[in-house]
Amino acid sequence: MNIHCPYCNKPIENVDTSLDKVTCPSCSKIVDLEEDAPTIVQSPKERKASHRLGGYELLEMLGQGGMASVYKAKQLSLNRIVAVKILPPKLASSEEFVKRFNREAETLANLEHPNIVQVIDKGVEKGIYYFVMEYVDGKGLDQILKKKPLSLQEKIKILIEICKGLSYAHNKGVVHRDIKPANILIRSDGMVKISDFGIAAIIGDRKKGEELTMTGMGMGTLRYMAPEQKIDAKNVDQRADIYAFGVMLYEIITGQFPVGRFPLPSQINPEWDNRLDYIVDKCLQVKREERFQSIGEVQEILEDILFSLRESGRKGSTHLPITTSGGNSELITSMSKPSQTTVTSDKLAKSKEEGKKMGLGTFVVASLLVLFFLGVLDFYTLGIGKKYYLYLISRASSNNNGNGHTSGVHVASGTGNSQTMGNGKNHENGNLSGSGVGSGIGTGKGKGSGTGASKTGTGTGTGAGKGTGTDKETSTGTGTGTGSASEIPNPKEQEARYAKWIREGKDFFEGSQFQKAYQSYSKAYQIHPKKEILQEIQKCQDCISLKESLAKLFSKEGSDLVKGFERFQESLASYQNKWQDMPPNINEIFKQLSKLENKVHPFILQQGEKWERKREYIKAIEWYQKGINLSSEANQKIFQKKIKALKKKMAALQSSEKTKKEWNQKFQALMEKGKKREKEGKYVLALEWYQKALGMNPKDPIQRDYLKTKIALCQTKIQEAKKQEEKKRQFRIALQEGQKWEKKGNLVEALKWYQKAQILSEGNSKIGSKIKEIEEKIAQAKRM
Repeated sequence: MNIHCPYCNKPIENVDTSLDKVTCPSCSKIVDLEEDAPTIVQSPKERKASHRLGGYELLEMLGQGGMASVYKAKQLSLNRIVAVKILPPKLASSEEFVKRFNREAETLANLEHPNIVQVIDKGVEKGIYYFVMEYVDGKGLDQILKKKPLSLQEKIKILIEICKGLSYAHNKGVVHRDIKPANILIRSDGMVKISDFGIAAIIGDRKKGEELTMTGMGMGTLRYMAPEQKIDAKNVDQRADIYAFGVMLYEIITGQFPVGRFPLPSQINPEWDNRLDYIVDKCLQVKREERFQSIGEVQEILEDILFSLRESGRKGSTHLPITTSGGNSELITSMSKPSQTTVTSDKLAKSKEEGKKMGLGTFVVASLLVLFFLGVLDFYTLGIGKKYYLYLISRASSNNNGNGHTSGVHVASGTGNSQTMGNGKNHENGNLSGSGVGSGIGTGKGKGSGTGASKTGTGTGTGAGKGTGTDKETSTGTGTGTGSASEIPNPKEQEARYAKWIREGKDFFEGSQFQKAYQSYSKAYQIHPKKEILQEIQKCQDCISLKESLAKLFSKEGSDLVKGFERFQESLASYQNKWQDMPPNINEIFKQLSKLENKVHPFILQQGEKWERKREYIKAIEWYQKGINLSSEANQKIFQKKIKALKKKMAALQSSEKTKKEWNQKFQALMEKGKKREKEGKYVLALEWYQKALGMNPKDPIQRDYLKTKIALCQTKIQEAKKQEEKKRQFRIALQEGQKWEKKGNLVEALKWYQKAQILSEGNSKIGSKIKEIEEKIAQAKRM
């Protein structure tokens, strides 16, 4: 058998199916053939399927993985092509899964949107649960991105369509949990479709202690997962999808993954719109409260970017027709052109360069503000949108706490007809002072004079202004003015603040006060947006995430604690490899890990000894190996001794041919007894023998799956038999009651019970004759 490694997706050829685990030759990771659920690579002959499932004829296998198998099928009743997704057979034995399957399937069927793959039907046959979905004749976005380059405009179009589908689902209360390019399908006519909506939630949402899913199932794909989803995949909301969307957007736009010290899109290509940086930065916030709260906010900015691209006339190298949900081959219908002055891309580029020299965004924002308040520019002239406009201002200015300095450009408003602009001392209520540019309308009586086109007018303002105006009613003057404008520090003060915040950030970080370090570095980044400062910010975010994850682990118990502990150590190792200069007192985290070890070790020992008593030594060794992996060197010895002793036992068992022969004979005997009782219709006894056979833990996965299917079938038959028995009992009661009332001469009451007996017997002819006889007697009695 050939498989694909679930970690690196490279092929592993000629796998021995009698083994439980194999080592991937490409990435050297151990692949558990049962738990990791690697994708099976089938030959063309094997991919053909001619059998039926419910009212569907399975034509061809489209793919198989850990969560499900997907077939191209024909719906016989309507003679149309559909896709059938078959869920793992092992789930059928869980009553909780069956309830969840029915509940979630109804929710998914109600997701009717052009950008979502429609769920048509659901069903179960012989213990096999399946979904029926519309068949999408197209390719996955991941395949398209690999084969040919798309222009920025085409990529934005696709992302907007994805936003539409996600927004609709989120409004319905459905979270995808596994947003990635592989789950985005592009139909042959260009329509964008989101697939597998909610399937992860159905399989992955389980109660504590239930082992319904394989490792990683229902949790999403690791590189796209939000931090909270890695810790607890069950308790997530739409903001987890927004995080995954941000990762996917970065991948689609740049062709890279946002891992470690990743550059923002505009740092990779200065020609790309800066608003993409804003989307990536906000989507990938560690705390979900700091992300976009709805995908509609992202869609709004992307539509603004698309409008800007169209206005600037940029063309892509590849033309992929993208169909919108409205059926138009253009992704976004043309927005109305602004009536105000339009600034060209050349001017924007020039402003951007000058902005860098003056400090991040200061020049650009100041220019925009002046133009805006002079009435020659509105928010959408540049296609930037109000939200990003406010984002630019926030990047150009720090927070004002009421007292102290505020760097940036602020506009003050008041009353008066004379506008004053100038350089000088600007203050308000004694809280802000300094030298800067003030732009505002005065708040008191003052002097202002000028010659208008038809007459001379006098205005009100705080300051004497001199000049000429063209307005017929009022005059505009320029001079020394006073307004409520905040301070723009001089370069020396800016550099002093920058050095202070860098120093504070370093001190806080070394003291493990990561939140304060994050705030200090963020302030410094607003003055000088350097790559190395951004890296320090990301390092702080990683450390904050580590501490939060560690704190949550102490509330977990049992298997949940072990799994969480494993994921945490992987994250810790990843961060240590990524950041070579982790703080020296990161040992604080290791001290907490020691406390967790004391909590985890007894549970691991208990699990290992349990499987050891059941003579399932492979599983016992797996638990003891976890104990080694999750322990410091001082605590590893006890697990090493356990493994050494078990390996000796296993070697002795494997060397004994007699033991193997006895095992096979016993297993086959149990199987034959189960089959015999099943043929006789004695499903309770058959279930007992099949469960005993499964308890022997056969290594062959085909035998295991066969037994699980048989067990599920017997359980179904037993339930059906119980229902039939109850029906017969009710029939006997009804018949006896009818006979009793007939003897007493109460024909009306007797008729009611006989009619009930006929319903329960599904049209028994004898009961029918009796009913006619009673009805005739009643009619005769009425005539008399």
